[in-house]
Amino acid sequence: MSKVLPPHPGSAMSRVLDLTRQHYEHSAPPASRSTSVAEVRRFYPFFPAAVAKVRQDFTWQGYRFPAGRRVLVDLDGINHDPRAWRMPDQFVPLRFVGWPENGSPWN
Repeated sequence: MSKVLPPHPGSAMSRVLDLTRQHYEHSAPPASRSTSVAEVRRFYPFFPAAVAKVRQDFTWQGYRFPAGRRVLVDLDGINHDPRAWRMPDQFVPLRFVGWPENGSPWN
């Protein structure tokens, strides 16, 4: 069985952990139930994908999507896209603190 040891005091990793702890302890309000639920929904979507219907014609990256066309939306991919989320593969309920409607982007 392996054992995880804390970083050596004064090491670069120890300094990073100290700065991270200080940031979350002093500058961010605590995560609430609603922000935790929102992060669960982002991290583990109810469905990995969903079918949607295009409401109005549009073109995206050279592909035409006419109104009425059914498309498959990759919810898991969107929710873990580093262009949309900072640290997308980490569970961080604090990311939703300050969002409207009690911290949920889905309301």
